[in-house]
Amino acid sequence: MLEELRIDYRKPYTMRHTFTSGALDAGLSPAVVASLTGHTVETLYRHYAGNVRGLVELPEL
Repeated sequence: MLEELRIDYRKPYTMRHTFTSGALDAGLSPAVVASLTGHTVETLYRHYAGNVRGLVELPEL
């Protein structure tokens, strides 16, 4: 069925990773996201926080 729709197969954990990164990026509390995904907050920061858009603005140089 995926082939008919020309959709590439993705492993199930890809969706979990997408959800986790998106939830953190949307501003959900890391504690809430950890609870929803079965991770620890430490795991979130170690594996997902690098994918989240930062709100830090660089100064004009």
